[in-house]
Amino acid sequence: MNSKNKELYQNYEVKFDSKEGNYKVKDKETEKKYVLNSEQFKIYKKITKKNKEKHDKKNEELVSFYNDMITFQPFQYKPYLNLISDENKEKCIYIADEVGVGKTFETGIILSELLYSGRIDLRKRILIICPNMLCKKWQEVLNMFFGLSSTIIKDMKESSNISIISFDSISNCKNIEEVELGVLIIDEAHNVSNARHEKIMKIREESQYTILLSATPLSGRDKDLNKQIELLFGKNNINENDFTFEIESCYFNRTLKEEMRKEKVKWHINNILIQNDRLKDYIKICEKIFNGRNTLRKFVGFNMIGSSVEAAKKYFDGFLNLEHSDIKKLILESKLNKEDIDEYGFENWDEFLENICDENIEIEDIISNEEINDVLIDIKKLVNEDIYGKDYKFEALQKIIEENKLKSLKNEDSEHEFYKKIVVFVNFNETAHYLNDNIDNSILINGEIDISEKWKRFNEFKNPKSGKDVLIITNVACEGQDMDFCNTIVNYDLTYNPIQLAQRKGRIDRFEVKKPDLFIYNFCIENVDPSDEEIKEYIETNDINILKKYKNSIYSVLLNKLQEIKKSTGIYYNIIDTIGKTIESDEVIAKDKVVEVFKSMYGEEISTFESIEKIYMEQNKNKYKRANKLLEEKKISIEEKEDGISINSDKNNREFLKYVYDGGTLNSHLIYNNK
Repeated sequence: MNSKNKELYQNYEVKFDSKEGNYKVKDKETEKKYVLNSEQFKIYKKITKKNKEKHDKKNEELVSFYNDMITFQPFQYKPYLNLISDENKEKCIYIADEVGVGKTFETGIILSELLYSGRIDLRKRILIICPNMLCKKWQEVLNMFFGLSSTIIKDMKESSNISIISFDSISNCKNIEEVELGVLIIDEAHNVSNARHEKIMKIREESQYTILLSATPLSGRDKDLNKQIELLFGKNNINENDFTFEIESCYFNRTLKEEMRKEKVKWHINNILIQNDRLKDYIKICEKIFNGRNTLRKFVGFNMIGSSVEAAKKYFDGFLNLEHSDIKKLILESKLNKEDIDEYGFENWDEFLENICDENIEIEDIISNEEINDVLIDIKKLVNEDIYGKDYKFEALQKIIEENKLKSLKNEDSEHEFYKKIVVFVNFNETAHYLNDNIDNSILINGEIDISEKWKRFNEFKNPKSGKDVLIITNVACEGQDMDFCNTIVNYDLTYNPIQLAQRKGRIDRFEVKKPDLFIYNFCIENVDPSDEEIKEYIETNDINILKKYKNSIYSVLLNKLQEIKKSTGIYYNIIDTIGKTIESDEVIAKDKVVEVFKSMYGEEISTFESIEKIYMEQNKNKYKRANKLLEEKKISIEEKEDGISINSDKNNREFLKYVYDGGTLNSHLIYNNK
């Protein structure tokens, strides 16, 4: 058989002759007959399969092109095309697009395509795992924009065709039953802690397709990266050389908003230095206690004392209520490294601290009991006095609120209603209550209220006529909530976690934003935090000496973490200009990557980014014809009656209708357009 004849075998009719052990092949066009032995037939099958896949791929279309409920964005189809590519052997993808690019919509497109193309068996289930606050959002987006019906569950035993479950509910599941999944989706995947990881891995093992989502996939710690890679591939102990975030592949998708936007948005970054004389006294006390290594407690302490009167009182009260031995442990832990412990002849902290409590070793050279007592006296003195004196920080916030009111009045007759709303982020519940009690038109959302009440308050804030124009919020709602109805956020408290800051910024910075200006106000502490010029100099030079004199600054922690993340992963979180330098993305390269994945489906029809839009427009013209064809394949017909529309289906396809109804990718075009 020559190669030319081999390629023609896909047009033959084949029958197996059991007596002779040969395959009899008949050419459908010429009626000529051939006999193939087993080896020849293996070649025939291989070629036929290859040509069939090529033919099917060429004739496949993106069904969600016909969805009038979503705006066409070529970038948002890239994850799906990478997921189904031949290179993606594991059928998994990490969508790590910048906050506000539309990862939920990208996932909706993926689900629509997998369902309507028949790539997943409809009997297999779809499971979405996400933070508690996002369960309702997922349900609404899938329903409203993709016509996919889903159920919010609290236990895996309740799972249905499309189920949504929170991380908290997964953690509380005593037994994770094996459920054969068509698709597993993990939103805000960086939240998969050690406690949840094992349970979710059991679910992951039974998934045909896996999608991880997070705009901020890494906090800089290798163990976080490894856990997420294990989830992505469904395997433990993945070799770090097998996958890297530094090189974009079919398994990793990262799109920046600037690559998608047609109009640029101007950012106004305002660092407000707050005068705080009392904080200087507190710093002196902390330097007596924490003049060694940086500890989490140290930065929590500075963060709380710089937050509000109420937060400061709580921190001081907590410190004063510690047992003397616990204070000693805390001070020692901040001052000693492991090498110091070795010198005392102990192998670990527990053994060392146990002996410290028993007073069996002399530690007067580190810190004496008298020094500890002096520190406690100084703290009690501060607590008994007015901790802040004048609250300059709160006054600065009031000034911003008043300025926003003036902007709103100037624009009340225009489309710029977003000037009315301000989002104020704080780190502590004490500060949240303090601000809410002292601001007339505010509303509070924190971790103390249940999910239904959070949604009630969020919708009240969203309502332009509610009169509640200032949202006081802790990090509980940093992820996933769209607040594109306002254009101002205030970081009343900065946080040393770059992930949280990126999430905060993304609440108002969505790719489809129509606002020309966005505002961020950062409250900093005078003589504690570096100036804008010093921050920019550090970013340009990476000279650590610039930050040494600001060892108590939260900026120092942030900048160091950002450098660590970039070094280990290649990702630089675009937080705010004064903390993380804005990435000037190469839009040409970004668009070329989109062109390449579209070529995998449409071949030479796609030559430029603009040709994608052309393909979309051409196919969109024939959407009713294509939709009817797909419905016909499923033996579904739609009849218009006096009292509405009747959808008729063969009983074997009722399963299909569980996934799609009015509002769906296909039916919406028939129903909403009176077809």
